[in-house]
Amino acid sequence: MVTPKRTHFPSWILLLLAAALLSTAACRSGLERATVAKVDQMEQAWRASPVSSYRIVVDVDRPGDRRRNELLVEDGAVIQATVKYWDPQRKAWDEPFPLNQEQAEPFTVLGLFEMVREQILLPERAQVQVKWRESPPMPELIVLGPVSMNGQPVSGTEATVFLESFEPLAGK
Repeated sequence: MVTPKRTHFPSWILLLLAAALLSTAACRSGLERATVAKVDQMEQAWRASPVSSYRIVVDVDRPGDRRRNELLVEDGAVIQATVKYWDPQRKAWDEPFPLNQEQAEPFTVLGLFEMVREQILLPERAQVQVKWRESPPMPELIVLGPVSMNGQPVSGTEATVFLESFEPLAGK
């Protein structure tokens, strides 16, 4: 009888795999089903002690589409906004394109609150989950399940919106 040879992985590979799994789980942990009441509560907390000037980077991932929105907001107004698209072949971001005010607005802090609220109220979207950032209060991760049509989920309509970075601007 031949005994199969056991393959041993170096311990650093196992640690790396474990860390990757924990990181993914940690990113998703804290997600909760979004409600209008919670959105209103968190938005009120934001407005109670707002940061009126900030830099914000928001990534949007959809099937076959990944975008990075970078905004500079001063005194509540968007003064600079760009979007970059992910090139999967090069595994790098393309050059940025400017966004106008209307295109940039959903990626401001108040725009993120409004995005969640609109998606909750959309009858075709059954699943809206949010991970909340506490200080300052805002959505940190938004997971939108697929839209349903005739009771069936429509593939490709799901999206993940992730707060990549937020930096209050001092003195503003």
